[in-house]
Amino acid sequence: MALDRTWYNTLVDDDGSGLTGSVWDKADVNSLMTAVDNELGRIDAPDSCSVSANTITTGVPSGAWTAVQFDLLHWQTSAGMFVSPSNQIVMPRTGYYLVTGVVTFPQGDGIRGISIFANGAAAPGLGGQQVLQVATQATYNILKTQAIIYMGPGVYVQLAVFQNTAGGITIGGLHIQTTNHLQVHRLK
Repeated sequence: MALDRTWYNTLVDDDGSGLTGSVWDKADVNSLMTAVDNELGRIDAPDSCSVSANTITTGVPSGAWTAVQFDLLHWQTSAGMFVSPSNQIVMPRTGYYLVTGVVTFPQGDGIRGISIFANGAAAPGLGGQQVLQVATQATYNILKTQAIIYMGPGVYVQLAVFQNTAGGITIGGLHIQTTNHLQVHRLK
């Protein structure tokens, strides 16, 4: 986005005589500094959002990627990135975003997996964000994923989970807010 040049376009160049042209005063200089400050503020403003599940998610179906529902907003630096309850965080502007997610699966057999989705489909991040693991009977299975994704305004991300055991299973169960979460941070 270019700086607002409305005030600049009213200036008149001197013809070289020193007798014509616009004279700059403090108000003119202040207008320039304000335009630069506004643009720098727009560039430097961080876009960040962190959400988690305050409740255990039940019934994750077998054999299909399913978006995790979140209901607890920890922070958002741009209004409207997350509206609870939801399974998505919406990007407010164009940029590279670091997206991270963690899910806790219960003990059991089969495969467990998590992935980052953008606009409802597996996201082509700048790193392998899909994580699959063989579940164990001995302990909870904690899976973490992350990716750097270039996204524009209105694009939404989701944390999707997968399992291939018979019937639906629950996710969460340890300290829910720390083990089922999704975070997004725009990189500068």
